[in-house]
Amino acid sequence: MTDQIIPEGQAAAVTNAKLDQLLRLADEQVHLQRVSLLEDGHILSFTHAGQRIRFSIPDASRDYIQRVILRSHGFFERALLAKLEAASVVPEGATIYDIGANIGNHTVYFSKVMKARKVVALEPQLACFVTLKDNVKLNALKGVKTHACALGSGTGTASVTGFKPYNSGGTMFTESADGDFELRSLDDVVAQEKDKHIDFMKIDVEGMQMAVLSGADNVLSSMKPAIWVELLAKEDEVAETSEFLAGYGYRAQQLGPQDYLFLG
Repeated sequence: MTDQIIPEGQAAAVTNAKLDQLLRLADEQVHLQRVSLLEDGHILSFTHAGQRIRFSIPDASRDYIQRVILRSHGFFERALLAKLEAASVVPEGATIYDIGANIGNHTVYFSKVMKARKVVALEPQLACFVTLKDNVKLNALKGVKTHACALGSGTGTASVTGFKPYNSGGTMFTESADGDFELRSLDDVVAQEKDKHIDFMKIDVEGMQMAVLSGADNVLSSMKPAIWVELLAKEDEVAETSEFLAGYGYRAQQLGPQDYLFLG
């Protein structure tokens, strides 16, 4: 029987694959060690711009956003948040709506770092919403209101159309007559507030931004807040959203690979 001869290039590829697997396993062990060192209640503390920040990250062992917060010992998307600050489109003392707030990463940043006077955070996923409220409390945030609902073109319900167990931020919703999640329009939410004004809003809703904007006619036409929205070029979301907002006098500028600022 003749021994099989493995080509040199193939052998190198097999070796590299094994090394990559070992490195991933070692990296995961280090991450799990970090998880085990969290404070009671799965709380991480760090300092940002002289501010002490505390985050409850109960799913840090598997959830993408919480893993990044733990591994970086800092805010998720902190480079984008820094670029937003540098753009000087959000005044100190602003009223901000965080649409798709998840566990409150941006809510905490807006309130504690950017000195917003008021932040309204909206998140439909119950587990994320509970952690969002915990993080508001942990950081003793003033002027923050939370709503456990999705935003869309009107009042009703929404259903989950896509769920990623390792990335709660990637959960996708759609308006549905028999959905399990409360759905409201942005105009309706603002109308219920004593302070009916918005300076800035962040929209990260995994493809549902057109429904959100469709339910914000009064906000867009009368308040003209600056808008940060995550958009996917491959789905033509940039062109669709830009054309829609242009009708309200907005112009677009790119903030990141998938993130755009719209200024009225």
